[in-house]
Amino acid sequence: MNVTLPCSPYSQSSLPPRFTLERARWSARLARACRRLGLGFTLIELMIVLAIVGVIAAYAIPAYQDYLARSRVGEGLSLATSARLAVAEMRRAAARSAAGMPRRPPPATSNRFASTTTPARSPSPLPRAWRRRDRTR
Repeated sequence: MNVTLPCSPYSQSSLPPRFTLERARWSARLARACRRLGLGFTLIELMIVLAIVGVIAAYAIPAYQDYLARSRVGEGLSLATSARLAVAEMRRAAARSAAGMPRRPPPATSNRFASTTTPARSPSPLPRAWRRRDRTR
């Protein structure tokens, strides 16, 4: 069953004249109501919105700065960890120990101990000028 319409179903000419007249009346009423109420925003409404945005920004900006600082600290710690591991590896490779001490501690013996002393010239905590003055007295 094929039905052919005399015109497009969405055009106003396909509606009976009574509906187009009613539609025009409602359109005119809507236009008058919009003109009376106004379609824009008042200055007070815009200022209220601006105040709300300011309060939100006053809270959000310090929180974001704190977030950035925490992420930078975390990044620094992760970089320091890799540097610390590299330094520890270098120390292990150099195998430095105190003067006169073996690289590895001696194996434990039955209730005995060993002592090693190494003579070393320790630096004086006093400046040279003060040491000279003390020697002349």
